Amino acid sequence: MNDLRECMVQDFVIAPFLKSILPKCDIIPVDIKVSSGSGKHNYGKYCGKGPNEKYWTPDLCIAQDWRWDNEEDECPTSYIAVVEIKSVGDSSNYIVSNTKDRKGKSFRDKTLNYLKDIGNSSVKNEIEAHLSKNKTVLFTDGVTWYFFEKNEKALEENKAEMFELGIRIIDEKKFDHIKWNESEKRYNDLKEKIKALCES
Repeated sequence: MNDLRECMVQDFVIAPFLKSILPKCDIIPVDIKVSSGSGKHNYGKYCGKGPNEKYWTPDLCIAQDWRWDNEEDECPTSYIAVVEIKSVGDSSNYIVSNTKDRKGKSFRDKTLNYLKDIGNSSVKNEIEAHLSKNKTVLFTDGVTWYFFEKNEKALEENKAEMFELGIRIIDEKKFDHIKWNESEKRYNDLKEKIKALCES
C-alpha cells in the first residue's frame, strides 16, 4: 500500500488485523463525530474530554454488542478498549535516534512515541482522556504497539507496555522503510495480549 494516510492505515491495516484476532468483537471507527440522527448517541460512554471540555474521540472502539443508540441505561454495549492510531507517514509522532546494528553499521531509526507534542496538545493528553472512560487504550502505527491500562502509572512514569514488530529505518537518501522483526514470537505475543482484552 503506497497510501499512508492515517485513515488508510486505520481502515485497511489496523481494523482488519484487530478483527482477525477478536472475531467476536465489533471494531468500530469512531474518529469522526457525526450527528446522532434519529438515534441518541452518547460519546461520553467511551470518550474522555479534552482541555476545551469537548469529547476527544479515539480512532477505533473495540466493543461487544455495539449499538449507536446507546443513551439508555439498558444499552447492552460493552466497551472493551479504544485505539489511537498514528500514521507511519507522519513524522511528527516519532523520535529519531542513531543506532547500530549487530554488525556495527550505523543507521537512523524512528520510534513512535506518545510523549511527542502535536500542536498545542499531545498524544499523552489524548491517552489520558481516553483512559478516563476506558479500561484499556492501545496506541499504534501498526509497527509499534503501546498498551495503557486504567489505574496503572505507566503513562505518568513513561513505562507503557510496548510491542515492536519492526523498526523504521532512514536510509542514506533519507527514505523511510520498515525492517520487520522476523521472529513469530513477537507477533504471537502481541496477538495474545490483544486477545486477553476480551477475556478480562
